[in-house]
Amino acid sequence: MVAGTSCAKPSSYQKRLGVIPQDAKLTPWPDNLLKNWDQLTPDEKKLFIRQADVFAAYWAYSDHEIGRVVDEIQKMGKLDNTLIIYLAGDNGNSAEGSLVATPNEVASLQGVDGPLADQLKFYDVWGSDLTYPHTAVGWT
Repeated sequence: MVAGTSCAKPSSYQKRLGVIPQDAKLTPWPDNLLKNWDQLTPDEKKLFIRQADVFAAYWAYSDHEIGRVVDEIQKMGKLDNTLIIYLAGDNGNSAEGSLVATPNEVASLQGVDGPLADQLKFYDVWGSDLTYPHTAVGWT
């Protein structure tokens, strides 16, 4: 989600592409559980933007690497006769992240739920080999 945007309606771009039905509507936001973007503190926004950036970088890298595989199949002249099944599963978007995230999935599985100030200590290394992060639930 782009900072400052609303989750009020599905992307008109996706509707124009036919990816989703014209009458598609998002599930209502659980206001009783999760803050809307404009209700977040500056520190929450900072951390959640960082999490989204790291997640986007992960998928950009994955996309690049699968592209290399497809390119090689094409160079072999076998692309038109090849079925490619690409499954991607990433638990980075799961409830283990808690309301503010976790830099360490194992800690969250043990019930350790650090406050936002503790999470911000990992800001500069979020997504590096020094973390095993999960994104905050509301922004996965």
